[in-house]
Amino acid sequence: MVVIGEAESHFLAEFHPEARHEFDTELDRRMDFSETAALRYLAAVTRAIQDIIFWPEAYPVWEDALTWPEWVGKPIPRSHAVRGFGYRVVFIVVADKPIVVAVAATKRKTGYWRERGFDYEAR
Repeated sequence: MVVIGEAESHFLAEFHPEARHEFDTELDRRMDFSETAALRYLAAVTRAIQDIIFWPEAYPVWEDALTWPEWVGKPIPRSHAVRGFGYRVVFIVVADKPIVVAVAATKRKTGYWRERGFDYEAR
């Protein structure tokens, strides 16, 4: 849980530990700049995750994953843009539950998170 002033981050989606670390690190970085910036980022990521929880199939498949031979039999990754920020929430769905595998800056190398999906099997 992240606490900023009166705001706390309680997510209803499971996070891969490395994805949670990415999110927390960026939130801390923004907090160092300003509490307002951190709260805006927290709110935007929270909205994206809420959307994912309610409509996971509405978001595009990460097409590159379909070409990764080692990804066969793994859950299909999808992503949702974090509105107003250069980030995407990358997630998979396992047993009808979304799992966030990355809170990825769009400037980072595409698919850097792909090994995180190996921790899960498609069902």
